[in-house]
Amino acid sequence: MEKCIVCLKDDHPTTLIKLRQKGCLGIIKASQERGDCLSALEGNFVHQLCRKTYTNPNDIKKYKKEKLVLREIHTNTPKLRSKSHFDFKHHCLFCGNEATDSKKKDKNVFQVRTDDFESRIQDACDLRNDDWAAEVRGRLESVSDLHAADAVYHQACSVNFRTCKNTPVFRSPISPDAKPENKRGRPALQEDGFYKIVDFLKHHDDEQISISDLVEKMDEMCDGNAYSQMYLKKRLKQHFGDEIIITDIPGRKSVVTLRETVTCILQDYYQRPSNLNPDDEKRALIRAAAKLIKSDIRSVDTTKSIYPTPANIASVDNNLSYLPESLLLFLSNIFSEIDPSVK
Repeated sequence: MEKCIVCLKDDHPTTLIKLRQKGCLGIIKASQERGDCLSALEGNFVHQLCRKTYTNPNDIKKYKKEKLVLREIHTNTPKLRSKSHFDFKHHCLFCGNEATDSKKKDKNVFQVRTDDFESRIQDACDLRNDDWAAEVRGRLESVSDLHAADAVYHQACSVNFRTCKNTPVFRSPISPDAKPENKRGRPALQEDGFYKIVDFLKHHDDEQISISDLVEKMDEMCDGNAYSQMYLKKRLKQHFGDEIIITDIPGRKSVVTLRETVTCILQDYYQRPSNLNPDDEKRALIRAAAKLIKSDIRSVDTTKSIYPTPANIASVDNNLSYLPESLLLFLSNIFSEIDPSVK
């Protein structure tokens, strides 16, 4: 059963529609304005009402206003970010505030008692992918076992976090002595740095760049607050979908290559103006074919550390098998010989 990418529900299937390129661009634009990082790919499904609400300018303006108010509340609240100040036994895993009272037992405070609790919260972090998720993920990374650490949490905070709602207001008190921070928080810096990395990749799409190179560049862009290699790889896959190839070979750096998918290339070709003259039609067809072949070439696994043997170089079959199928088909039709294999 297909699910709506906005509400993540599969109810009311009759109202689900399949996204095309224009619909994807509209959702991605709204996602960037909201700061949600929602990824939309051609072929995904969405409820008509969800898409209409999500991309509505007035709804976006209202959402940003509420988010700004919440951020001001958090800015004025003393944060327990560092490991030395955060105590899993006494502070809520989600909101970071005091969760236990030595004098009385709070019925709304629970202790982590299952081993799979952490994995479910990690999934919720991936789903939210916002400032609050980055805070909680930072706490998870500082401990190896929540159950063993006797971690506690507010039930209301847990429910709101897992259902993609905001922190309960009563869990975010404003301290009269707290001074507003002038500097932008780490999650915001990281988010800006991530989108700069995305732009960098788009403008260097002819290069093969390693994940470690991107982490170093992101580190420069956001003052030493880069993502880890594993998390950056995950974010890039979420953002680009099938348009990115990340080659993982043991003992070597993970190499990132962007490519245009067949669907995108053909979509662009079919959306060409209908009033083109025959020469322009021919050029458009040749450009589309070149993009398809170039995309297949980028998909070929390459290495500069291992070279073929003389026997492999001399073998016609090995050379032909190295070529992408589309390039081989193109060259076979270019040459006029009966058997153009050697050429």
